[in-house]
Amino acid sequence: MGLIMKYKLIASDMDGTLFDESYQISSENKDAIKRAIENGVFFVLSTGRPRQAVEKYIKELSLEAFPIIIFNGATVLIGDETIYNLTLDDNLSEMVVREGRRRNTDMVCWSNNRFYAERDCEYVQKYKNIPNIEPIFVDDLTKVKEITKIVWFNPPIVTAKYHKELSEKFKGQLNVLPSRVDFLEFFNKDCSKAVALDIIGKRLGIKPSEMIAIGDGFNDLAMLEFAGLGVAMENAPKEVKEKADLVTLSCKNNGVKALIDRFLV
Repeated sequence: MGLIMKYKLIASDMDGTLFDESYQISSENKDAIKRAIENGVFFVLSTGRPRQAVEKYIKELSLEAFPIIIFNGATVLIGDETIYNLTLDDNLSEMVVREGRRRNTDMVCWSNNRFYAERDCEYVQKYKNIPNIEPIFVDDLTKVKEITKIVWFNPPIVTAKYHKELSEKFKGQLNVLPSRVDFLEFFNKDCSKAVALDIIGKRLGIKPSEMIAIGDGFNDLAMLEFAGLGVAMENAPKEVKEKADLVTLSCKNNGVKALIDRFLV
């Protein structure tokens, strides 16, 4: 048995990491994950997606008894139990909605594992297919309470511009991160995949030095820096790769399998 015995947990992002370019988990990645689990390693999905958009993959990988990080760390589940959940301050969520309206941005919000929109559009139609659930249309998103996250939809160049602007505007108040090139997401300021991993580690008795985290996005940076071994995908932005301890193959080349193969020998 190789170095993986030093590591007791692997936390993996999904989009751009575990998935190939068709949003599927390859048989090669599945087999590698199964081997890791058989060798006593906890495999933790860590995603910005809601539960509905993860359940299919939990079954595919037989992870029903393992912790799952959803909503970029705002919620941690073990089976049907929610062990951690963070929501936005109502005043701040109202500010984000009004700011989006001022910029004529299409947006949705999540509350109690359901998502709400004020108007239908191409982005909302595309977005609803990710969790495969219908939005609830309301007249005024500012009236929705206990919001887990707000998502703005814009072309990539606009999303990058708004990410810079809104991160500065809400500095110290909100966590503002792109989850895809055209999705900008707003969370509680204390929300991160690293905080979620810390909670899971304490629950399972696993130290950060015994964890591997693997991802491709800016929303993965915190957990890559928190884990004993932070691994970036080859398809990650340069800034993410620079912060990682090592870089594995791209998502289309089974980078998760390559990582597991490197340590499980």
